Amino acid sequence: MDGERAQAILVALRGVAWQARRGGALLWYAAHPDLSPRGRPATMEEWLADVDAGERERLRRLFARAAEGAVLGAEVRLWGADGRPHCLRLHLHPMDHGGGVLAAGVEGGGDTEEGLRRTVEARDRLISLLAHEMRTPLAGMAAALEVLRPAAAADPLALEAHAVLHDAVRRQARLVDDVLDLGRLAGGLARLRARLVDVGELVGGVAAAFVFASRQRGVELAVTAGPAGVRLDADRDRLEQALANLVDNALRYTPPGGRVEVTWRVRGDAVELAVSDTGAGIDRAELRHLFDLYYRGRAPRHGDVGLGLGLSLVREVARAHGGDARAESAGPGRGATFVIHLPLRTGLAGQSLLEAPPSPARPASPPSPGRVRGPERTVLVVEDDAGLRAMLVAVLARHGWTARTARSAREALRQAVAGPVAAAAVCDLGLADMTGLELLPRLRALPGYAHLPALALTGWGDEAHRHAAQSAGFDRHLVKPADLGEILSWLETVAAAPVPPPGPDRA
Repeated sequence: MDGERAQAILVALRGVAWQARRGGALLWYAAHPDLSPRGRPATMEEWLADVDAGERERLRRLFARAAEGAVLGAEVRLWGADGRPHCLRLHLHPMDHGGGVLAAGVEGGGDTEEGLRRTVEARDRLISLLAHEMRTPLAGMAAALEVLRPAAAADPLALEAHAVLHDAVRRQARLVDDVLDLGRLAGGLARLRARLVDVGELVGGVAAAFVFASRQRGVELAVTAGPAGVRLDADRDRLEQALANLVDNALRYTPPGGRVEVTWRVRGDAVELAVSDTGAGIDRAELRHLFDLYYRGRAPRHGDVGLGLGLSLVREVARAHGGDARAESAGPGRGATFVIHLPLRTGLAGQSLLEAPPSPARPASPPSPGRVRGPERTVLVVEDDAGLRAMLVAVLARHGWTARTARSAREALRQAVAGPVAAAAVCDLGLADMTGLELLPRLRALPGYAHLPALALTGWGDEAHRHAAQSAGFDRHLVKPADLGEILSWLETVAAAPVPPPGPDRA
């Protein structure tokens, strides 16, 4: 996120945020003007000059602890530009494997119930906005990697480097999702999108995503399947997220030559998903704390520092499905097993899930890029991030699509009026001049665009934004960094669909 956007966010939230090196030098800084009376400080000590004198030493100690890997929170009295004290609720997170600290805070409203409510709301808005800003560069990286894939395939070293970067983007995207989802699940604000989920397919898909990472770490990754045809009435995305966190943890804590095994089985009226490793093991006294927020007991390989969010998220996902999670270990050096316990329920069709019919046949593969030609293969791409926009154009061109691009809503409207009618639109929602939600009805009001298929590609992934996109008329909603294969598959489906008959344009 650039400084201008960070500053705009923190002005709106009455907050402050910065990242500092271990020695105290600030890498970047942004704050509401009231909370930065001396302007932009260059070091921690300069920032502390505006903090209440009695709290400076305590904050120095907290900063040092965070630089060593702790995740901490603190209340700070900061003297503002108006000469008044401001109560700041500050959170400190280690960054760069313990070599730096990321701090973010918003002004609190005192200790009243209303003040605490405002603080929590501001914190949640800050986290959501930061996550949105983090997703766009990740989307650009994912698209760039797709562009580089053919060239990398010709060189084994380049192909390995490509896989390393792809894995890093995937892990960063999952961390963003973890931060957001943990808060929603723990607060009871998350809505589960339940559907029938084949347990074997889910487990196999998660394990397949970690094949490269396991090879890189020199760890054997195995899957032991349960009976075929078992389904859960569950939110597939949440379960995949929870199971992926367990597999990722197991690989990080297992030394080269070790083994990680993913198993699942039916026990009575429940399904258990288990991830076992032959790694560091867990002391008995630590077992009951492992699922606590920010708790990090075992020392991972290579000094890898996490935020202590993954296991908390696993437990919250399990509980949201009426189940729970547990950890087992025979002690240090003897490996560990983490289990997600999920109750079997009656399926959506009123059948026992153990007797559910086989999965319906997969739909036919989308038509090849050459099946539909001509102006029908023109897509309007509306995206304000230049890097992501350029990479989307390159990927689309490789698959036979001509992209007309716009960096703003107004430019998209001009493009639509001036050029031939596009076959589809891929549109960001967070545009500067108007939202994508406002843009789409205006596009569809133009001659020839009444039935324009539209896909929302956005950093906003919460249920409220999904619902808003659907209400605005978007046919699909994908969260950055989206799987480009999903975008291409959707476009091919659009290209193969019959053109709607002429009729009145819809507003």
